[in-house]
Amino acid sequence: MIATVRSTRPKVPGKALLEAHVAVPGGVPGRVPDGHTSAGTSSDAPTALAARLGGTLLAPGLIRIDTRFALPLQHGRLRLHGLSALATSHLHALGLVRCDDARSLVFFDTETNGLAAGAGSIAWMIGAARLTADDFTVTQWMLLGYQAERAMIDAFSSWLGDRATLVSYNGRSFDAPLIASRCALNRRPDPLAPLCHLDLLPVARRLPARSAPDRRLSSIERHWLGVQRTNDLPGSEAPGAWRDWLARGATALLPGVLLHNRIDLLSLLAVGIYAGGYLADLLAEQAYSPAPEVHGAPRVHGVHGVHGVHGAPGASAQSLAAATRHGREVQPRSDTSIAWHRLFATSAKRARDAAPALAL
Repeated sequence: MIATVRSTRPKVPGKALLEAHVAVPGGVPGRVPDGHTSAGTSSDAPTALAARLGGTLLAPGLIRIDTRFALPLQHGRLRLHGLSALATSHLHALGLVRCDDARSLVFFDTETNGLAAGAGSIAWMIGAARLTADDFTVTQWMLLGYQAERAMIDAFSSWLGDRATLVSYNGRSFDAPLIASRCALNRRPDPLAPLCHLDLLPVARRLPARSAPDRRLSSIERHWLGVQRTNDLPGSEAPGAWRDWLARGATALLPGVLLHNRIDLLSLLAVGIYAGGYLADLLAEQAYSPAPEVHGAPRVHGVHGVHGVHGAPGASAQSLAAATRHGREVQPRSDTSIAWHRLFATSAKRARDAAPALAL
């Protein structure tokens, strides 16, 4: 289990990098590896700063960092495997009915300057990752100033391509609209707009609580996955870290933001595996028929329309109602029955048709 950071620095074991910041049951968090912390204030030249962060200066004011995590990798209680962990049945259960290969998935997350809305809100870091049979490769673009934003958009768009399937956590409500607005201001096409987008937050909201007090990614990590972060910079401090760099040239917190973003992406993969497996098992247990064609739409699994998937047709109310009714008859208070009832209620609400729901 060796993961390397592609840079001019010595290679760093991925397990040591992860365990230094994530407490794994049965494991002992180690020290922070050399090269992943920095202290004090510095006015490093961009090229020197890029080298210190383990990346390269892609353009004036823009750093790119690539990190490869070799799989399998322990993340809390869940062992992350390669493509086999997200089989076609799992992808379809998550709502990605037009996606048969997990290699097309792009997990993404942004770090912002903290301004909630308006033209002043900017994503100063974009993190994105792809899954293969053997590794999970994270690519991060980090701005050193506002003037490089257009270069970051172009670099991200080129890396993304036009056949990716997006996976995020609250990305449809926050990250994607933010990127769209920044593309418009920079007179660039939005690379996310034409892509199918699975937001795992609506999925998590419709699964049984499993003792999680809320559906923040940090809560899901702790209560569903058993992940406890240590030595991790909270996401709320990311805006301040960038402002410190802009105002004083301070670099002390930048490595922590990079690592926080990487762990977010690992947890995003883990939540996808967890939820995909749960829903695939649910579908297999209920063993109901796929929805019939509606208005020429192809036959698809009936659960996908309630997962916040952009670019896919809606769910079949009849299929969801049948599955919900069957689940309540077999195990009225089971997790399966509760989950199906939530899925159907949401579908009926979106269709503005309360009659089928009331019939249950």
